[in-house]
Amino acid sequence: MKVNFPTNNLDLSTLGEEIASKMSRSFLQKGRIFIETPFLFPSGSYLVISIEPFPGNRFRISDNLQGYEEIGKEEMASSYLSHLRNFAHVSGLSTNGAELFLEVKGEKKLKGAVCALGSNVLRVVQHTYALFEEKRGKLIENILLGRLGNIFGPDKVKKHEKVMGASTHKWKVSALVQHEGSRIIFDTVSNAAVSMAFASTKFTDLASSDHEFYNVAVLDNNKKYGDMINVVSQSASILTVNSNDNDYLNATKMLH
Repeated sequence: MKVNFPTNNLDLSTLGEEIASKMSRSFLQKGRIFIETPFLFPSGSYLVISIEPFPGNRFRISDNLQGYEEIGKEEMASSYLSHLRNFAHVSGLSTNGAELFLEVKGEKKLKGAVCALGSNVLRVVQHTYALFEEKRGKLIENILLGRLGNIFGPDKVKKHEKVMGASTHKWKVSALVQHEGSRIIFDTVSNAAVSMAFASTKFTDLASSDHEFYNVAVLDNNKKYGDMINVVSQSASILTVNSNDNDYLNATKMLH
């Protein structure tokens, strides 16, 4: 199949305009312009920003609470509002409850205003999610450490240990447990793809070490992990933080 590539600046300009025209769309509703921006939320939906005209060539640009609605989870709401106010203050934007907006005078400022508002809404959402996941991760790890102490005995559990792999890199793990002559590494893994890829690298390096370890990846039972977890399972047994005590005690027998 022959592909015709652009050969001059005119072709490139046409191609650029075609791409740009497809990156967003607009529609009118009740006297306001709505712009579907290229800003993509974690949920997969696009941010839609409204532009409301006022006398004197003034315009009000708003996220229409979409950032707040994207968060969805009640336990993250207060965190989102706090970050929203901070980002607005630093960026020269305004808030009205959970709404992020700004007002400009002159049509020439609209493009920059839409970009500024959109990028900040996305940053607040991403920041809120990141802090929530970090907090959730620490909670899961604390639950795990408490369970390990109860199951194996506190004297058998070394918390937040650094263990050297075959590469000589020292990996930080949630816990190293001594049990019946075996050393078992327990490490929490989140459902983020980058976290699972990192866990796979870590467990593979530890499994290749001259020192014999049994690797156990501990998952948050409230999360969906997808098929990426199959990569982690190549070098570690898989448990959830709520797995029963016998599964933890038999961790050395689970690895194929």
